[in-house]
Amino acid sequence: MLKQSDMKLLASSTDFRDVDYIQVVRELVPESLTCPRGYLTSRGFPHLKSLLYLGPEKYRGMYNIPELLLLGEHASDEDYARAREGIGCHDVINMQYTSGTTGFPKGVMLTSYNISTTAGSSASARSSRTPIACACPCRCFTASDLFWACWPFLPTAPPR
Repeated sequence: MLKQSDMKLLASSTDFRDVDYIQVVRELVPESLTCPRGYLTSRGFPHLKSLLYLGPEKYRGMYNIPELLLLGEHASDEDYARAREGIGCHDVINMQYTSGTTGFPKGVMLTSYNISTTAGSSASARSSRTPIACACPCRCFTASDLFWACWPFLPTAPPR
């Protein structure tokens, strides 16, 4: 799936049930132990440049959340504006995979517009008047979970 998506950054937590995600990343991208953070060069995944651990702990070759926030504080307003200009509401911001019925992974490309529309429809269906926002990364099991986890990072407001 990493090769299919051409992702530049892979974000991971430590584990879930009996899967050690850090170990999986190390097996897939052994260069992560020797390349400086943000400058990953992987023969197997040429588009992958950075690894992010979704927590405060430090792992060699990976940024963590406090470091990521600190990097953002040091970015200039011009850098932020330039980056924001390059993002549109129809750009893919999340890819979810499923094995489906054939067992071959299939990727679903989600945009901020798609996620915010789904979340807005879901909130309207529940007659919710109070938005709930989660500014910390978390495991997302539904489109609604994903929307609220990504809310602070969406380039456009949800549809009304």
